[in-house]
Amino acid sequence: YQVDTEAMKGEIFAYDDCLRVEDSEIPKELRIYMGIDLAISEKDSADKFAIVVIGVDKSKRYYVLYYFEDQLRFGAQTAKIKEVYAAYKPIRCYIETNAYQEAQYQELKTSDPDMRITPYEQEKDKIARAWKLTYLFENKRMFFKKNMAHLISHLVLFPNHRYKDLFDALDLAVRASKKKKRRNARSQEFGLI
Repeated sequence: YQVDTEAMKGEIFAYDDCLRVEDSEIPKELRIYMGIDLAISEKDSADKFAIVVIGVDKSKRYYVLYYFEDQLRFGAQTAKIKEVYAAYKPIRCYIETNAYQEAQYQELKTSDPDMRITPYEQEKDKIARAWKLTYLFENKRMFFKKNMAHLISHLVLFPNHRYKDLFDALDLAVRASKKKKRRNARSQEFGLI
């Protein structure tokens, strides 16, 4: 058995920065967010459909609560999104809507207008987006359940891993958590002194 310590360093995300916790160590009061990266094909060579659910505590520590990755048809993707959404009830969910993917967002909003789901057009440069996420890892603020070795290896091997869909879904979930609430710009009535 040989251990490749070079691969464990990761080009962007270091293995040692992917902190693992027991389920019992995850705080009970978390703000839940969800990211969805869509894929159009079921072919083995195609990208994969991915979902990542995170929870953020009061100290702005991030806990990956759930992930899913597979090649599914449109209807099966819709069903899986609804299943995970119902299980976790996120505050906000970002769904990638580049190109054809807008159709999935429209399907979800039509079938359940109350879903807190927001379309999001991803920047094409995945590497730049990954570097923007590294501060959470390097500052020991990103935690994974012990059973998430597949997701961790996916991140550590990024950007050289064949599939980048779990990274995209995680990035979308983190972005959903960062959206600021709108403030009422007008604090007083116009025309009053």
